[in-house]
Amino acid sequence: MIANKEMITWLLHDSGQSIAAIAKGSDMAWSTVADLKKNVSKVDKMSFENAAKLTKYAEQIK
Repeated sequence: MIANKEMITWLLHDSGQSIAAIAKGSDMAWSTVADLKKNVSKVDKMSFENAAKLTKYAEQIK
C-alpha cells in the first residue's frame, strides 16, 4: 500500500473526475471525497488508508 500526495491532488483537482466517480472508484464515502475536493478537509490530514485508496484509483485511471 502506498500513498502519493501528488497523485491524490491530481485526482481531486486535475483529472476531471466527478466526486461520485472518485468515491465509487476508490470505495470511499461521497462526503469524504467532497470535503477533500472542496478543501474543507486537507489531504495532509487524511488517514493513510484513504490516501492509499485514492492513490490506487488515481493510478488506475491515469
